[in-house]
Order: sequence, then structure tokens, then C-alpha cells
Amino acid sequence: MHTENQHTTLNNIFENAGNYVESKVNLFKLKTVKKVSDVTSSLVTKLTMILLIVFVFCLVNIGIAMWVGDMMEKMYYGFFIVAGVYVIIGLILYALRRQIFKTPLHNRLIKMMLKEDD
Repeated sequence: MHTENQHTTLNNIFENAGNYVESKVNLFKLKTVKKVSDVTSSLVTKLTMILLIVFVFCLVNIGIAMWVGDMMEKMYYGFFIVAGVYVIIGLILYALRRQIFKTPLHNRLIKMMLKEDD
């Protein structure tokens, strides 16, 4: 009887350990899904806002190009001038891309992924 009792206790320990591991795996899966969904929803929201801002920005730039072109009496001059300004801005942003974009974006994504749940 003593051996049977030890066998039952040992089986209970293994069963409880298995349940514990399964619970931990399920908890990890749920936390991972939550993190991914948080990051995804945040990115989708921000991308939607950026798309709207880009659309408005393009329309404003077309207006500026037409206004400058009208002032210079050749419409295409305005578009060339506005394009030239953006080429210069683009070159500056390209030169500073790590400091302005890459490092802050990496840090933000890592912070979002490692954020503890409240």
C-alpha cells in the first residue's frame, strides 16, 4: 500500500507539473498575441493618420507649386522649385536617417514589445 501511495503521489506531481507548464505556455501565447495586436493596432492607426496627412500635404504642395508658378508666369517653374526644395530636404533626411528614424523607431518598437501589462 505504501508503494501504491507513493506512485499516486508521484503521478499527481507529474500531472500538476504538466498542468503548470501547459498554463505557462498558454499564458505566454496570450501575452504574445496581446503584444502583437497592440503593436499592430498602433501601427495601423498611425499609418492611417500618416496617409491622411500625406494626402493633405500633397494637395497643399500642388497649391504652392501652382501659386509659385503663377507668380513666375510659368506654371512648371513652380513645380520644379517645389520639387527642388524637397530634393534638398530628402538629401538632408537621408544623411540623418539613423538619428531621425532608425534608432528612435527601433527603441519605440522594443519599448512597446517589452511594456509590462497593467
